[in-house]
Amino acid sequence: MMDSDKQLVTELVGKITIAASANIFANREYEMLLRSLNLRRLSYVLFVGERNQCLAQLPQIQEKLVDILRATSVAPVVISEVYLCLRVLLCRLSPHNMNSFWPVILTEMFRVFEQCMASPPSDGADDLTVILAACKFLDLVLVLQTEEFQVHQWMFVTDTVDAVYRPESWMPESIMDQLAEIIADLPDVRGHAASANVPVVEAHHIAVLDKTSMGMSNTNGASSPLHPHLRRPLLSSVRSIESIKDLVPFFSHVSLFSYESVYSSAVSSISGGSSSTPGAGSVDWEAVERTLLEEIFEGR
Repeated sequence: MMDSDKQLVTELVGKITIAASANIFANREYEMLLRSLNLRRLSYVLFVGERNQCLAQLPQIQEKLVDILRATSVAPVVISEVYLCLRVLLCRLSPHNMNSFWPVILTEMFRVFEQCMASPPSDGADDLTVILAACKFLDLVLVLQTEEFQVHQWMFVTDTVDAVYRPESWMPESIMDQLAEIIADLPDVRGHAASANVPVVEAHHIAVLDKTSMGMSNTNGASSPLHPHLRRPLLSSVRSIESIKDLVPFFSHVSLFSYESVYSSAVSSISGGSSSTPGAGSVDWEAVERTLLEEIFEGR
């Protein structure tokens, strides 16, 4: 598609507007929906393209995504589409081509999570879509273990042995661990009538974490004996949440999962695996790309 029309990405980027229409009769909700759909189309075109195929258009893409993230009056549904597009870029660009994105991404992720700690959103709030989108981006980047992010990941997760063996005097310092304590202490106003997403999230985490050391879980929580040391996102099966408490299992376990999956991969390589061996200390790209494709085609 991109080979037959080199201007396609440029045209799609041009359709993504930031400023609201000056027309007083314009439907703001429709405008935001249109922006989110144009971002979704851009994500799809980038996804089906070859690796590093969009480098010529990358400055325009970056400018548009950064402007949306920094804007103060953009609907959460649009921001969540930006995070989806960034996840696609992580998979379609060489890591060094993302270098200029990181200052803004880190700042905005920190802002989203810090705001969540200071003022947790109420059940059903629109901001939950942004928090979930930011968590999914963090989830993916921890799986990919890009060198550009590794130097900053200590802000978001505990990346030392403390993630596995908590000292008696341990106090949470990373954002995810702090969120785990803050959100877990919130009253659950839903009582026993909890969101249907909660069992999905919890079951997924339990399945993954029970076998993390052996890397034996796939995205559905079933065993995958063929490539036992592949790293996969924890939130691959989660499409939406109704309460911030639905993410407590992720907040609570992402540090442990990240540390043990990387450690397991390293042990696999040292004990006989090699970088050329499928599944040895690497990413389950099939699971990553399947998740992205499913989300891209998810209806709005």
